Amino acid sequence: FPRLDSNPMAERFEPKSRVLGVRFGSQAKAYPFENLENEAVINDNVAGQDIVVVYYGAEQLAIPYFRWMDQTLTFDRVASNDPVYPFMLKDRETGTVWNLMGEALEGQLEGRELAQVPAHNAFWFAWATFWRDTEIFQ
Repeated sequence: FPRLDSNPMAERFEPKSRVLGVRFGSQAKAYPFENLENEAVINDNVAGQDIVVVYYGAEQLAIPYFRWMDQTLTFDRVASNDPVYPFMLKDRETGTVWNLMGEALEGQLEGRELAQVPAHNAFWFAWATFWRDTEIFQ
């Protein structure tokens, strides 16, 4: 592999900055933890795939899900009454409330689960080395 210092992308973040890496085929996108709010819900599209990234900074938890559930859903962060979850998700299309594990708890889609997007957390230096043309969530 080429040396990290030969990749101008590598200078964007400190080498050991943590990122969530999502990849579909040859298209990749990094979600640097430092660019995310402490409790983030990010509706996004990567390589034509509608996804939502859920991030909880206190636990360094970052999980992406596909947003397709009979239609493309758009999620917002909402308050939680559950002591296990610091916040919940609510989709605009059906009003269903979801926990951070992608489980529909109440509403039209109650009992359903969002499909998790294959992804992983990585240090920036590793992600930038393997995915030199990565998009970066701002």
